Amino acid sequence: MSNNSPEIVTSYVVQPKDHRVLEGIEPLDIDGRDPALPPMYRYTDGIHPQLRNHTRQGGLGNVYVYLVDSSTDGRAAFLALTSKMSIPSGRIDQPGGNPGLRGLLVLNEGDAVFARDIRSEGKVEEDILQILVATRDQDEAVTTKRQSFSSST
Repeated sequence: MSNNSPEIVTSYVVQPKDHRVLEGIEPLDIDGRDPALPPMYRYTDGIHPQLRNHTRQGGLGNVYVYLVDSSTDGRAAFLALTSKMSIPSGRIDQPGGNPGLRGLLVLNEGDAVFARDIRSEGKVEEDILQILVATRDQDEAVTTKRQSFSSST
């Protein structure tokens, strides 16, 4: 390979610089997960501080965390990896479901996913919310508020 050849990124391995990054989370074993993807963790330290208000609005499911490297090189490696991936469609929980979904995290109502920077000190207040799956009650409350707002204008 010449020096001008682009490097092929086959994985996105992140190692925290500070042991505190892993406090309050435990590794999640997802059967069939592509080792190139960042490992997932379950938040185990009670209610995530950034979600305390949501417990009043209809409960929470599981809270998951994955680690990211926010450095320029880390972001470039993640972009190189994900630009070659596609989002599979379908459902894994139905007969004949898409096997491309195997190894991915299946989210349910009330589940949340955060990203945590490996360059941080592991403060949960600095976690970055990626997704919160609304419960039916939360979804209905938002829809009702939107409808009442629309009718009042």
